[in-house]
Amino acid sequence: MLNFRLFVATLFSLFIIACGNSTQKKINSNIPVADTAKFYPIDQFIQEQIRYVDLRNFIITKTNTNKTSSNNAGANKTDSSKLVISKEAFISEASIILNEAIAWSKQKHLYKETVFQDLSTASYTINYTALDAATPIQRVDILLSEETNILKRLFIRKNEQIKDTVITHQYSWVADQSFQISSSAVAPNYNKTTANFVNWAKQEN
Repeated sequence: MLNFRLFVATLFSLFIIACGNSTQKKINSNIPVADTAKFYPIDQFIQEQIRYVDLRNFIITKTNTNKTSSNNAGANKTDSSKLVISKEAFISEASIILNEAIAWSKQKHLYKETVFQDLSTASYTINYTALDAATPIQRVDILLSEETNILKRLFIRKNEQIKDTVITHQYSWVADQSFQISSSAVAPNYNKTTANFVNWAKQEN
């Protein structure tokens, strides 16, 4: 009986130690991500991406899509176009997102930060939400590689109102692949959406 009690006590002790080690690993794994999140330079990331494309011989394409809807008969319309653009045009388009990133980086104190781990994608998502509804940039999402803490995706949402029209701007960037600039203007009896999608790929020999 004494041996049995000793065996049970030993198992229980090992269980407590194992649980403690598991919890500690989880807490420690979040520490560097939180530190990175507070200071992550998304403006520098975009600058590096621009240089990355500028220094290589990529084929750069831009797809523009416009959708307009209205209560007026025959006013609904959708058109789309795709063309190859120059590096200069690419830099001009990318600079739109860069300017938003620079503006946001100067106002991080106006946002609430949350960090969580996504086991399904082996990544961390860092979310910044504006504390004031009047702040133009309302939301920033950063997706980091769990292994390297390198940025994989970036998303910026910005709102503005001009008279009775509410305009929502959305900027997204996929590292080493593409970015998109889109806007949606909503007014009484009217809605217009514009999206510019820019991507790059190696030229085939």
